Amino acid sequence: MTNIPFTPLAKDELTQNSSIIIPVEKSKKVLSAKKQKDFFTSPKLSFLVSLLLLLTLFGVSFLIAYAALQKTKLPKTYDECINSDDSFMRESYPSVCVLKNGKEFVQPLSNQEQKLLESDLKEKK
Repeated sequence: MTNIPFTPLAKDELTQNSSIIIPVEKSKKVLSAKKQKDFFTSPKLSFLVSLLLLLTLFGVSFLIAYAALQKTKLPKTYDECINSDDSFMRESYPSVCVLKNGKEFVQPLSNQEQKLLESDLKEKK
């Protein structure tokens, strides 16, 4: 190995000499833009966004299902009407169950009860 003396060049000489390449510092704006681009394309962000959307979808689905189960089902028969909290009984024969919305259910009579009721009506005429 040979000893070659090294003489540092002055700053003016560095800029004038075209054969010397001076590394240029990247500006902070370029670095921050690159960091932002890397952030938005990172797998961590994609995972977090996917997880957030999945949790939101699950929550909305749960609320819809819960609301559907909590709806009060309207009675469709006399027996269901009797057991409903939103009904009252009208004193009559046959008895009538009335819902708060005005729908009425008449007590079903057996054949024997119906014949007795019809015979009473015929006798009164």
